[in-house]
Amino acid sequence: MNILSVDTSSNSASLGFFKKTPTTDYITLYLKHWNKSRSHSEVITEYFNEGLQASELNISDINLICLGKGPGSFTGIRVALNFAKTIAYSQSIPIYTINSLQPIALMNSQRHSQILVLNNAFRNMVYGAGYLTTTFTEVEQPFACEPNQISNYLSKFHLEKKILIVGNGYEVYKTLFNDDDTQHFFTETSCSTSVDAEYILKSYLRDKSPELLKWNEVLPLYIRGSEAEEKLKLKKLATERNN
Repeated sequence: MNILSVDTSSNSASLGFFKKTPTTDYITLYLKHWNKSRSHSEVITEYFNEGLQASELNISDINLICLGKGPGSFTGIRVALNFAKTIAYSQSIPIYTINSLQPIALMNSQRHSQILVLNNAFRNMVYGAGYLTTTFTEVEQPFACEPNQISNYLSKFHLEKKILIVGNGYEVYKTLFNDDDTQHFFTETSCSTSVDAEYILKSYLRDKSPELLKWNEVLPLYIRGSEAEEKLKLKKLATERNN
Protein backbone atom coordinates (compact mmCIF):
# COMPACT_ATOMS: atom_id res chain seq x y z
CA MET A 1 0.00 0.00 0.00
CA ASN A 2 1.38 3.40 -1.03
CA ILE A 3 0.29 6.26 1.22
CA LEU A 4 0.43 10.01 0.73
CA SER A 5 0.42 12.02 3.99
CA VAL A 6 0.10 15.81 4.14
CA ASP A 7 -0.64 18.73 6.48
CA THR A 8 -0.44 22.47 5.75
CA SER A 9 -2.55 23.73 8.67
CA SER A 10 0.08 26.07 10.15
CA ASN A 11 3.19 28.01 9.12
CA SER A 12 5.03 24.70 9.09
CA ALA A 13 3.93 21.99 6.67
CA SER A 14 4.87 18.46 5.72
CA LEU A 15 4.28 16.00 2.90
CA GLY A 16 5.43 12.41 2.63
CA PHE A 17 5.11 9.19 0.68
CA PHE A 18 5.20 5.89 2.57
CA LYS A 19 4.86 2.22 1.72
CA LYS A 20 3.08 -0.09 4.15
CA THR A 21 4.38 -3.64 3.84
CA PRO A 22 3.36 -6.99 5.38
CA THR A 23 6.67 -7.30 7.24
CA THR A 24 7.08 -3.72 8.54
CA ASP A 25 4.76 -0.92 9.63
CA TYR A 26 5.96 1.30 6.80
CA ILE A 27 8.92 2.42 4.74
CA THR A 28 9.56 6.12 4.21
CA LEU A 29 9.89 6.81 0.49
CA TYR A 30 9.97 10.62 0.68
CA LEU A 31 9.48 13.14 3.48
CA LYS A 32 9.47 16.92 3.15
CA HIS A 33 9.12 19.62 5.81
CA TRP A 34 8.94 23.32 5.10
CA ASN A 35 8.08 26.61 6.74
CA LYS A 36 5.86 29.04 4.91
CA SER A 37 7.99 31.67 3.23
CA ARG A 38 5.53 31.56 0.34
CA SER A 39 1.95 30.34 0.31
CA HIS A 40 1.69 26.58 0.81
CA SER A 41 -0.38 26.50 -2.38
CA GLU A 42 2.65 27.74 -4.34
CA VAL A 43 4.90 24.84 -3.33
CA ILE A 44 2.70 21.84 -2.46
CA THR A 45 2.38 20.63 -6.06
CA GLU A 46 6.12 21.02 -6.57
CA TYR A 47 6.89 18.88 -3.52
CA PHE A 48 4.21 16.35 -4.48
CA ASN A 49 5.75 15.86 -7.92
CA GLU A 50 9.23 15.74 -6.40
CA GLY A 51 7.99 13.07 -3.99
CA LEU A 52 6.44 10.98 -6.74
CA GLN A 53 9.71 11.04 -8.66
CA ALA A 54 11.86 10.27 -5.61
CA SER A 55 9.52 7.41 -4.63
CA GLU A 56 9.38 6.09 -8.21
CA LEU A 57 5.59 6.23 -8.10
CA ASN A 58 2.86 7.39 -10.42
CA ILE A 59 -0.18 9.20 -9.04
CA SER A 60 -2.22 6.08 -9.86
CA ASP A 61 -0.03 4.08 -7.47
CA ILE A 62 -1.35 5.95 -4.40
CA ASN A 63 -3.75 3.81 -2.36
CA LEU A 64 -4.55 6.08 0.58
CA ILE A 65 -4.25 9.74 1.61
CA CYS A 66 -3.71 10.70 5.26
CA LEU A 67 -4.66 14.32 5.91
CA GLY A 68 -4.23 16.76 8.78
CA LYS A 69 -7.54 18.65 8.74
CA GLY A 70 -6.84 21.40 11.31
CA PRO A 71 -7.35 23.32 13.50
CA GLY A 72 -5.02 25.97 12.22
CA SER A 73 -4.76 28.65 9.59
CA PHE A 74 -8.03 28.95 7.65
CA THR A 75 -6.16 29.25 4.35
CA GLY A 76 -3.53 26.66 5.26
CA ILE A 77 -6.11 24.01 6.10
CA ARG A 78 -7.83 24.56 2.76
CA VAL A 79 -4.59 24.12 0.79
CA ALA A 80 -3.97 20.53 1.92
CA LEU A 81 -7.67 19.69 2.04
CA ASN A 82 -8.40 20.82 -1.51
CA PHE A 83 -5.16 19.26 -2.74
CA ALA A 84 -6.00 15.90 -1.15
CA LYS A 85 -9.62 15.98 -2.31
CA THR A 86 -8.59 16.72 -5.90
CA ILE A 87 -6.24 13.73 -5.98
CA ALA A 88 -8.77 11.51 -4.23
CA TYR A 89 -11.50 12.48 -6.68
CA SER A 90 -9.36 11.98 -9.78
CA GLN A 91 -7.98 8.60 -8.66
CA SER A 92 -10.85 7.28 -6.46
CA ILE A 93 -8.57 7.17 -3.40
CA PRO A 94 -9.94 7.07 0.17
CA ILE A 95 -8.88 9.73 2.69
CA TYR A 96 -8.11 9.31 6.38
CA THR A 97 -8.35 12.56 8.38
CA ILE A 98 -7.01 13.51 11.78
CA ASN A 99 -6.90 16.68 13.81
CA SER A 100 -3.54 18.39 13.26
CA LEU A 101 -2.67 18.64 16.96
CA GLN A 102 -2.72 14.90 17.68
CA PRO A 103 0.42 14.02 15.65
CA ILE A 104 2.34 16.73 17.56
CA ALA A 105 1.34 15.06 20.82
CA LEU A 106 2.18 11.64 19.42
CA MET A 107 5.71 12.61 18.38
CA ASN A 108 6.36 13.82 21.95
CA SER A 109 4.47 11.04 23.72
CA GLN A 110 7.59 9.34 25.11
CA ARG A 111 8.58 12.48 27.01
CA HIS A 112 5.77 12.68 29.59
CA SER A 113 2.48 11.10 30.63
CA GLN A 114 0.41 14.28 30.15
CA ILE A 115 0.63 16.56 27.13
CA LEU A 116 -1.25 19.71 26.24
CA VAL A 117 -0.69 20.89 22.67
CA LEU A 118 -1.05 24.66 22.31
CA ASN A 119 -0.65 26.28 18.90
CA ASN A 120 -0.87 29.93 17.97
CA ALA A 121 -4.39 30.80 16.78
CA PHE A 122 -3.40 34.48 16.46
CA ARG A 123 -5.25 37.48 17.87
CA ASN A 124 -4.27 36.45 21.41
CA MET A 125 -5.80 32.99 21.16
CA VAL A 126 -4.50 29.42 21.12
CA TYR A 127 -5.68 26.15 19.65
CA GLY A 128 -5.34 23.28 22.08
CA ALA A 129 -5.93 19.57 22.69
CA GLY A 130 -5.05 17.33 25.65
CA TYR A 131 -3.59 13.81 25.81
CA LEU A 132 -2.71 11.16 28.38
CA THR A 133 0.12 9.29 26.75
CA THR A 134 0.31 6.06 28.77
CA THR A 135 -2.51 4.73 26.59
CA PHE A 136 -2.37 7.74 24.26
CA THR A 137 -5.90 8.92 24.90
CA GLU A 138 -7.31 12.25 23.81
CA VAL A 139 -8.87 13.68 26.99
CA GLU A 140 -9.59 17.15 25.63
CA GLN A 141 -10.79 17.52 22.06
CA PRO A 142 -9.45 20.41 19.98
CA PHE A 143 -10.55 23.82 21.22
CA ALA A 144 -9.74 27.50 20.83
CA CYS A 145 -9.53 29.94 23.71
CA GLU A 146 -7.78 32.97 25.11
CA PRO A 147 -4.75 32.03 27.23
CA ASN A 148 -6.38 33.24 30.45
CA GLN A 149 -9.25 30.78 29.87
CA ILE A 150 -7.08 27.67 29.66
CA SER A 151 -8.22 26.49 33.12
CA ASN A 152 -11.50 25.45 31.48
CA TYR A 153 -9.57 22.70 29.67
CA LEU A 154 -7.42 21.27 32.46
CA SER A 155 -9.96 19.33 34.51
CA LYS A 156 -9.29 16.00 32.78
CA PHE A 157 -5.58 16.09 33.59
CA HIS A 158 -4.08 14.81 36.84
CA LEU A 159 -3.13 18.19 38.27
CA GLU A 160 -0.99 16.70 41.01
CA LYS A 161 1.43 16.03 38.15
CA LYS A 162 2.90 18.53 35.74
CA ILE A 163 1.60 18.88 32.18
CA LEU A 164 4.07 19.03 29.31
CA ILE A 165 3.23 21.90 26.96
CA VAL A 166 4.16 21.45 23.30
CA GLY A 167 3.34 23.40 20.17
CA ASN A 168 4.12 26.95 19.08
CA GLY A 169 1.45 28.82 21.06
CA TYR A 170 2.64 28.84 24.66
CA GLU A 171 5.84 30.83 24.18
CA VAL A 172 4.03 33.39 22.01
CA TYR A 173 1.41 34.19 24.67
CA LYS A 174 3.27 33.11 27.80
CA THR A 175 2.59 36.36 29.66
CA LEU A 176 -1.17 36.10 29.02
CA PHE A 177 -1.65 32.83 30.93
CA ASN A 178 -2.71 32.96 34.57
CA ASP A 179 -0.09 31.99 37.16
CA ASP A 180 -2.59 29.58 38.74
CA ASP A 181 -2.56 27.63 35.47
CA THR A 182 1.10 27.87 34.53
CA GLN A 183 2.13 26.35 37.87
CA HIS A 184 0.93 23.05 36.38
CA PHE A 185 2.96 23.46 33.17
CA PHE A 186 6.49 22.74 32.05
CA THR A 187 8.21 22.86 28.67
CA GLU A 188 11.22 21.21 27.06
CA THR A 189 13.15 23.05 24.38
CA SER A 190 13.90 19.79 22.57
CA CYS A 191 10.22 18.99 21.95
CA SER A 192 9.03 18.75 18.35
CA THR A 193 6.45 21.43 17.61
CA SER A 194 5.88 21.29 13.83
CA VAL A 195 3.44 19.19 11.84
CA ASP A 196 4.96 15.99 10.48
CA ALA A 197 3.52 13.81 7.72
CA GLU A 198 5.16 10.73 9.24
CA TYR A 199 3.25 11.12 12.51
CA ILE A 200 -0.02 11.62 10.66
CA LEU A 201 0.70 8.22 9.10
CA LYS A 202 1.57 6.77 12.53
CA SER A 203 -1.76 8.04 13.86
CA TYR A 204 -3.51 6.16 11.07
CA LEU A 205 -1.55 2.96 11.76
CA ARG A 206 -2.37 3.01 15.47
CA ASP A 207 -6.09 3.65 14.82
CA LYS A 208 -7.82 0.31 15.40
CA SER A 209 -10.87 1.27 13.35
CA PRO A 210 -9.82 4.02 10.93
CA GLU A 211 -12.66 5.76 9.14
CA LEU A 212 -11.90 6.13 5.44
CA LEU A 213 -13.78 8.85 3.62
CA LYS A 214 -14.66 9.62 0.04
CA TRP A 215 -13.38 12.93 -1.30
CA ASN A 216 -16.78 14.63 -0.92
CA GLU A 217 -17.12 13.50 2.73
CA VAL A 218 -13.95 15.23 3.92
CA LEU A 219 -14.50 18.33 6.04
CA PRO A 220 -12.00 20.76 7.56
CA LEU A 221 -11.75 21.22 11.33
CA TYR A 222 -12.43 24.92 11.71
CA ILE A 223 -12.75 26.01 15.34
CA ARG A 224 -12.51 29.70 14.59
CA GLY A 225 -13.76 31.64 11.61
CA SER A 226 -11.51 33.04 8.93
CA GLU A 227 -9.60 36.25 9.67
CA ALA A 228 -12.23 38.21 7.75
CA GLU A 229 -15.02 36.60 9.79
CA GLU A 230 -13.20 37.29 13.06
CA LYS A 231 -12.67 40.94 12.08
CA LEU A 232 -16.38 41.22 11.25
CA LYS A 233 -17.28 39.84 14.69
CA LEU A 234 -15.01 42.38 16.38
CA LYS A 235 -16.50 45.18 14.30
CA LYS A 236 -20.04 44.13 15.28
CA LEU A 237 -19.05 43.95 18.96
CA ALA A 238 -17.50 47.41 18.77
CA THR A 239 -20.65 48.79 17.11
CA GLU A 240 -22.89 47.22 19.77
CA ARG A 241 -20.78 48.73 22.57
CA ASN A 242 -20.96 52.18 20.99
CA ASN A 243 -24.76 52.08 20.55
